[in-house]
Amino acid sequence: MRRRRRSRRGWRAWSIATALLLVLCGGFWLGVRGPDNLHAVADGMVYRSAQMDAATLRHTIREKGIKAILNLRGEKPGSNWYRKEMEAAQAADVLLLNHGLSAQREVSPDELEDVLRLMDRAPKPLLVHCEGGSDRTGLVIAAWVFSRGHRPTEEAYKQLSLRYGHFPYLWSNTDAMDKSFWNYVRQAAGTPR
Repeated sequence: MRRRRRSRRGWRAWSIATALLLVLCGGFWLGVRGPDNLHAVADGMVYRSAQMDAATLRHTIREKGIKAILNLRGEKPGSNWYRKEMEAAQAADVLLLNHGLSAQREVSPDELEDVLRLMDRAPKPLLVHCEGGSDRTGLVIAAWVFSRGHRPTEEAYKQLSLRYGHFPYLWSNTDAMDKSFWNYVRQAAGTPR
């Protein structure tokens, strides 16, 4: 009888501890990313975010004065999210730029430089986004911050961090973004890969 009680108490304690851990992790994740993972990179000039629903995107365009959007998910005419983003951009007379990247495939320094030139030519303020705003967006923003001399390399690299939801561990394969950033930095410094 005592064994059963201990066993139930142990099971109950384990269940409560697991539930608390899940709640804490979920709260931390929401606190890190926020609802749309929207952050100013250079206030009034460049913003980063996750994919927004149409209403939130319209609000952000108005609130931040967005003049251009760089979508790192690529042009997807058959997708509902893409159609709504296009409609919101057109209604606000905002330029929509598309460049598809994969968070699980390394991006060459040359391709990254192409994306950065797109950013430079785009009207400002510019909103850069991918699906979650953490991996592809983190890479592009880190490279932009580094290459345009806004902050030192290590600080630029922080754009690819857990703070924005970038988690390149375990099974995620998004460490391709980290490798891409460091390859870009090495090429910029003139050192071989």
